[in-house]
Amino acid sequence: MHEQRDENGLISKLARDLVLIERKSFYGSEPERDRLKKMRELIDEISQEIQNDS
Repeated sequence: MHEQRDENGLISKLARDLVLIERKSFYGSEPERDRLKKMRELIDEISQEIQNDS
């Protein structure tokens, strides 16, 4: 249980960091925005898997 809370906390931190990076690179190049979008989708997918495991 403690380990799962650590995973959720880590995922939340990574998701927040990713949002900050996305905001900073809003005017970045298209490949960069696509890469960030894929990262965000993976984080969402993993978050869902963890929630389903609980």
